[in-house]
Amino acid sequence: MPGSGWMRDSEIGELFDYLDEKVGMGRVLISLSADHGVLTLPEYLLMKQQPGGRATASDVVCFQSAARQFEQTFGQDDWWISPFYLDYSTLGRRNLLRQKVEAKIATLLESCSIVEKVWTRSQVQSAPGSQDPFLQLFSRSFHPERSGDLFLQVKKYHLLSSRGTGTSHGSPYDYDTHVPLLLRVPGMSAKKIPEPRVRTVDLAPTLASLLGILAPADLDGVDRSSLLR
Repeated sequence: MPGSGWMRDSEIGELFDYLDEKVGMGRVLISLSADHGVLTLPEYLLMKQQPGGRATASDVVCFQSAARQFEQTFGQDDWWISPFYLDYSTLGRRNLLRQKVEAKIATLLESCSIVEKVWTRSQVQSAPGSQDPFLQLFSRSFHPERSGDLFLQVKKYHLLSSRGTGTSHGSPYDYDTHVPLLLRVPGMSAKKIPEPRVRTVDLAPTLASLLGILAPADLDGVDRSSLLR
């Protein structure tokens, strides 16, 4: 069920009961996965004496200092349409290259302790030639007409949110990018396959193969049905 979102276990159970009654579970192939993982609450990590944390007052001061230094270099103006989105009309009026401006603010933000790395639009657009795994991940979520000009990579196990509740996702780290992929195939016994590494886009061609459906030649992903068979 693509896009099921916050589907409760009880609701999944009701769906399976319905399928068993109407079709029979012996004729049903089930797949479950997720579009992302999530960071364990930093407070819980710290309680377990593991690394983790949230943005502190010092981080906020550092971000404010970066903004002041940026304006000292380029002057006060309407630089941003929204956070991480530069106003190109301002750059044009001041005859400034986007690459120069984005590189400067990236360097300033990287001086803040909670920031691991700031990737610029220029870097993300040139990612196909890079071997950096994090840059590759950011490039895969990049859209030239919709994405911003700066991409903030927060320190691992940390959140920009300073509130003491809740967590988030969207980082390039394994706790966000590693998700389970479960298949229940009639006639196949249960087993765990830790290797090789598979991707969520492999699910569609794998399901097509298991169901005897011819998948489009240009479909993203790889058929992994041989691992099950």
